[in-house]
Formats: sequence, structure tokens, C-alpha cells
Amino acid sequence: MCRGSKKRQRAITRLAVLPAALLYLAAAPAPVSNPAPLGARETAALADMAALRDAEIAAWLDTGYFVPLEALNDMLESQTLYYFDDIMYGGGAQVLSLQTGNFLAHRVDVRLPPHRWGGPYVNFQQGRFSLDGAGYDPGTPTDPWGNPYYLFSPLGLVQPWSGTVTLDLYGDTFDRWTLVSLAADGVMSADDLIVPFEASFGPPTTLVISSLAPSRAAPGTHVTVRGYNFGAAQGTSRIELDGRTVGTVVSWGDRTVVFAVPAGAASGPVVVVRDMSRSNARLLRVPAAVSRWAQYR
Repeated sequence: MCRGSKKRQRAITRLAVLPAALLYLAAAPAPVSNPAPLGARETAALADMAALRDAEIAAWLDTGYFVPLEALNDMLESQTLYYFDDIMYGGGAQVLSLQTGNFLAHRVDVRLPPHRWGGPYVNFQQGRFSLDGAGYDPGTPTDPWGNPYYLFSPLGLVQPWSGTVTLDLYGDTFDRWTLVSLAADGVMSADDLIVPFEASFGPPTTLVISSLAPSRAAPGTHVTVRGYNFGAAQGTSRIELDGRTVGTVVSWGDRTVVFAVPAGAASGPVVVVRDMSRSNARLLRVPAAVSRWAQYR
């Protein structure tokens, strides 16, 4: 048996041998952001997230991709009780690349190798997943307080419904794949429970932008570009705005670049160019110039 098969076997064994509680639970609770003593619900939520983390890794060992949390109990079968439990619903599986930290632009056929689906990798009890998505994604497992568990890539919150990764909630705070429960109050706060993946499931390996701050800026404003693999020094690398090289780069680092919006610039995509590689694009909105006289008309 190959090494990957042994890893998958261990992950599935942990999911199978422990009794069903809120989910079929697995592994010891992972580190938590809240240092306060944990109650029964908090302990159960941490165990849930450890199970989901192990299931994601098992799916990755089989397919080469992570998937939305909802998909972890999916089957290769069209006759399911809920439409979202068929992994091929919509023509293929929605998958996330560890290389980019984002969704693939197309769905993947996981019926055949090398992306053969072996799920379900975890089982959700009736009443412990959201039929309407609870503001997130239909079929997503819910925590003991009835809120969805959230999956974050290093680029931000994984949003399966739109097939995007956004800056909602914790945004691109985490430098590795991470699971979050908003806990009792259901909002982002100090009581949130956070379970990171191992460091090997860390930043993307490609040149990628995760965010612009601010995302709307007038000429002369400094904009911070966050992402990965920009390079420790600028060298011959550059920033492009709407296809034109930006002249004023304030600072350059592997994860952060700061530039000044050029005079006369218009709204357009921001791209980092390094050697022969181009990053993904993030839209910067530049308000149209308005004369002071026009403001009083």
C-alpha cells in the first residue's frame, strides 16, 4: 500500500471508530483561539472541526483537491435525498486548489482516476446541517449553536455558493487552511473557535493576490496589496494597474506590496508581475475626478 493510502486509511479509521454524537467525531480537539475553560458545546465543536479537517485531508489524498465542507458527505450517486449530496451535481465537483488557494474555474469529474471520489468521508446527522445554507452554503454542517462551520483558505473565506474566496469574516488572516466556528454568539468575536490545518497545508505555491486595501482609492493614495510569493525584493518585478506599470512602489515584500495610485489612473485590475509569472487580478476602483466647481452645481 502506498504512503498516501495509509494516511487516508488512518483518517477514515478515526472517523469510523468513534461514536456518533453531533457529527461522527474524530481526533483530539485542536488548538483553540479562546483560552477560557471549554464547555461541552465548545469541546464538541472542536471535535467536529477536527473530524472535518481529517475528512478534507482524506478527500485531498483521493482527488488532489479540497472541497467545500458540504461536499464531504457526498456520494457518487445521483439518487440522493438532497441534491447537494451528489458530488457530481452540476456536472462535476466544486474543488479548491492548494496551489492557488482558490476554486478551479471549472468543475472536475471525480468518477475516474486520478481524481476518484471515495466519499462520504464523514457523515452528517439529520438536523446537523443547514438545508438553506444559514447564510453560507446549503448542506453545510452546523455547530452545536446551529451556525455553519466555515472553511478558510489562506486567501479568505471559501464561498461555495458563488464559487469564490472572499474577505468576509477573518478574510486572509490565516496563513494556512483553517476551520472556524463563530460559537455561541454567532458573530466574529473573542469566543470563536479556530482549528488550523497542519503547516503543510499552508500558503499557496503560486503568485497570488489575496486582497487590496483600500479597494477604492483616489490618485496619490497608497494601496496595500496582500498575497503570496511576491519575492523578498522587487528587482524586475512590477505592479500593473489596468494593464499599465505603476511608477511609484513604496515598499515590496514577499507577502505585501504598497504602491501609490498614479495620477490620471482609472479603475481596473491590479496584477503583480514577477519574472514570467502573472498573479490573479483584483479590481481597484478609482473614482472619477470631479472639479471643485462641479461639486457645487
